[in-house]
Amino acid sequence: MSNCELIQESLIDYINRRLKQSENSNIAVHLSECKKCRTEAAFLIMIQRKCSVKTNDVPLEIQNSAFTKVPGNESSYRRKNYLDPVFDSFQLIGQTLRFVKQII
Repeated sequence: MSNCELIQESLIDYINRRLKQSENSNIAVHLSECKKCRTEAAFLIMIQRKCSVKTNDVPLEIQNSAFTKVPGNESSYRRKNYLDPVFDSFQLIGQTLRFVKQII
């Protein structure tokens, strides 16, 4: 596995600040030197921003009442708790797209 592939597998965690300081530093150095990985990181950040939903536009009483209507959910359940896996799925999508590019 190439260094770029290793970096790209860690980009989601890097963007979401889930890595150790040493790993963050290694990725930052690599991104400063590698246009391909920088482009991939920029793409993932753009997707993450496009998928972010601002819940502060919805009144709190409506947010809470919406969750009480769903069976088995508590009103304290929040967007952040269930969207983390969605952002992680971007990593799988990125890997799939890179695989398809290799085949084509």
